[in-house]
Amino acid sequence: MMRDLELSRNDIVAAASELGLALRPSEIEVYAELIAGTVAAYRRLAVLAGPSRSPPTRMFRRSDIEEDPFNAFAVLTEVSGAPEGPLAGLRVALKDTIALAGVPLGVGTSVLDGFVPTDDATVVSRILAAGATIVGKTNCECLCASGASFTSSAGVVRNPHRPDHTACGSSSGSAVAVATGQAELAVGGDQGGSIRVPAAACGIVGLKPTYGLVPYSGVFSGDATIDHLGPMSRSVADNSRLLAVIAGADGLDPRQRVPVGYSPTFSAGPAGLRVGVVSEGFGGSEAMPEVGALVRDTVARATHLGVAVAEISIPMHADGLAIWMPVILEGTLAALLADGAPPGVGGFYMPDFVRRLSAWKRRPEDLSDVLRVLLVAGRAITARQGNFGYATAHNLGRRLAAAYDAALSQYDILAMPTLKRTASPLPAPNAGLEERFARAVETVTNTAPFDLTGHPALSLPVGAIHGLPVGLMLIGRRFEEATLYRLAAAIEDLVGGPPPVVRRSSLNVPVGGQGAPTSM
Repeated sequence: MMRDLELSRNDIVAAASELGLALRPSEIEVYAELIAGTVAAYRRLAVLAGPSRSPPTRMFRRSDIEEDPFNAFAVLTEVSGAPEGPLAGLRVALKDTIALAGVPLGVGTSVLDGFVPTDDATVVSRILAAGATIVGKTNCECLCASGASFTSSAGVVRNPHRPDHTACGSSSGSAVAVATGQAELAVGGDQGGSIRVPAAACGIVGLKPTYGLVPYSGVFSGDATIDHLGPMSRSVADNSRLLAVIAGADGLDPRQRVPVGYSPTFSAGPAGLRVGVVSEGFGGSEAMPEVGALVRDTVARATHLGVAVAEISIPMHADGLAIWMPVILEGTLAALLADGAPPGVGGFYMPDFVRRLSAWKRRPEDLSDVLRVLLVAGRAITARQGNFGYATAHNLGRRLAAAYDAALSQYDILAMPTLKRTASPLPAPNAGLEERFARAVETVTNTAPFDLTGHPALSLPVGAIHGLPVGLMLIGRRFEEATLYRLAAAIEDLVGGPPPVVRRSSLNVPVGGQGAPTSM
């Protein structure tokens, strides 16, 4: 506790050494006297903040394999909202990065075992006020640092279409919960594709909204410049319903710049829309030609609805992943070194969460092997050149955004596959780090650039290859989610309406948790 904060001479010498300073004995005493004044300010801070509040009592329990065979949920709940509202009667699942007061918040790592927040995230308050029932927190990848679904401390999340394949990530549990009908709606998070990638792999609708549209207050942050929350659903209409509830400024999140009068509501059909099919979104060694062909064919069918479709080129998209990479590497490292509260962001913080997350520095082995590789990469690179890569990437990100904006000045929507291939098989239990790392990072080639540029991007299921879903990604101008919905709803009708609920079958692998109802 800050109230008990004491710094010894050894603490001061060690801190100076980490900064490359070798204090002489005479300096140590001077430093100690001067630093004592700053420590007094920290003690006063603790007095002003007062004791930590107790979280409210909300019931939760671990799932069992019969009710949750694909391991979608970290915990199950039944938190009822208002008796009436636009989401009345609907069940909503929350990615386990989002604070639901009184219910554990784990972010896919055992470092946070036992942590229970005292406040609801803004999106939670809005969902409950809209009449929905929150049915659980969904499993996600370890601190969201994977595009697959096997790095969570809660175990593997399995693809409901083929359980020996990845559900993708990092919002893996949210996608599975919706695909299996365990929830009609879910909220996911997206820094590199973590809503759209699992949505595509599991055959549901997932939207990464315009940057800053949905408040991030009360949510674990990887890097504030690419943080997005968004809706996941089986139908386009329900996706729009949830976005309408959670969108809008909350006065707490400095990421937000929401236009006055914004609404995602759509009513007009797609006639008159112009769609540019981005050729650079289809190539690469990871691409499956049949996936690209299905996506192109689906968009071409929209011409019968009065949509103009043209093949276009945005050469810089091919470098989008490389431009985004330093931001996720160095941004994630900085966020973790700051224990989830990097300076300079502002907004709403969860101090008890920050203190609990700081334990990762004493227990780095509790982080996934994939995340450890990413952190070591970030640290080794920044040790050599500082944050030069991060700064350069953001500058190039503006050029990348301008390239997309130029295309969007001629076309209303850009189109490409969400994933260039269908979901991959899960690594075997004895798989080496090379295979595990490849599976974790292979999924975000098309999705990651739009986290950096902030454009809205929606993944829509358009069919399957060998029983595994294929997603079409539609990208629009900032704050023009309604335009994406216009085309997505029409294509949804073309391909036969929302996909059916995936039948939940028992697995031979005991992936689900089990436990009696618990309260905190």
